[in-house]
Amino acid sequence: MENGRRLGLYHFARPGDAVAQADYFLDNAGGWVSEATLWLDFEDNALPQGPGWALTWLERVKVRTGKTPGIYLNGNGLNSSDWSSVAAQYPLWYADGRYYSDRHDGYAPPDNPALPYWGTCLCHQYTDMGYLPGWGGNLDLNRWNGTAAQWDAMAGTPAATPTDTDEEDNMKILGLDFGDGTYGYARLTPGLGAHSMTQSTADAFYRAGYRTVWVSGEDFNTLVKDSWAQYNVLFGGLAGKKDIEAATAAVLEAVKAAATTEKPEPQGGVL
Repeated sequence: MENGRRLGLYHFARPGDAVAQADYFLDNAGGWVSEATLWLDFEDNALPQGPGWALTWLERVKVRTGKTPGIYLNGNGLNSSDWSSVAAQYPLWYADGRYYSDRHDGYAPPDNPALPYWGTCLCHQYTDMGYLPGWGGNLDLNRWNGTAAQWDAMAGTPAATPTDTDEEDNMKILGLDFGDGTYGYARLTPGLGAHSMTQSTADAFYRAGYRTVWVSGEDFNTLVKDSWAQYNVLFGGLAGKKDIEAATAAVLEAVKAAATTEKPEPQGGVL
């Protein structure tokens, strides 16, 4: 991290309870969770558990962290089930078997494959026989098809100096007073859409220097829709475009489900 390299963490799925494995992963990753992209490695003896199991794991991680995780699949896993429910929400890191046994000296990635459900992958692993200077053995080599900003958005990496939440290109923490004594939160991340947050997660961002902006229901919907429109522009070709109305309604429903009765301290203005 000190030399500017980015960090990703993955959990190798095993037979067993999805929620318990997600909790184990997050609890044992410690402070690195706040700086890394998060991935589910779903292969081998995990495959019989199916996409529903994977979706449960991914949703648990998203609820606990406020971040969008991704899934790692190889061709066998991708072609074994219908992944449409996962592809609609989470990006793909694909282990492409076409050239896995070919030696690659240095980074010379082949073309991205056309894939079912996702169309293409956000990250493309194209060999396990890669060779780079300074290392004598085989390496897995990958190509990230997104931008550095998209990686950082998935990682939820805070800016060095948090800026006002009304700037279009910065992450926003929205607060919504439902008027019935309950309060909810959502996080809008540039390029990655909008997701509900628990109050404990909002409090953690507050301690990091981010202030919640309290908005009306109408403004909340407008801002969430704008966030999903930006997602479609940046990620739609890689992870599939969102139905903006449906995605916005799903966020509002999730915010309501995670609402708290604890009255928050004033943290920002009303847009």
